[in-house]
Amino acid sequence: MKYSYLSLEERYKIAEMYNAGVTIAKIAAELGRNPSTIFRELMRGDTGERDKDTSRIVYDPELGNENVKISYARQRRNIAKLRVPDDERKRRKEAHGWK
Repeated sequence: MKYSYLSLEERYKIAEMYNAGVTIAKIAAELGRNPSTIFRELMRGDTGERDKDTSRIVYDPELGNENVKISYARQRRNIAKLRVPDDERKRRKEAHGWK
């Protein structure tokens, strides 16, 4: 299965439908995504405010998009920290007698 990030266009579609009162399941079906993807996106773009009429969270697609970029950058930095430099890898191989 191929995974792909939500596009900014999809995030705006989520915002439009969610603000219109459409359920997460229906939004997911419309976009061809899993409902958990839509739920996580709504949490990612949560402004911390509540709609006065419906008491639903207020979702901002731009905030969701920015949070994804930050998360991805953080993840890439952490992966880079886990990489073992070539000279250290060579030293470890030699220490264990590996070729």
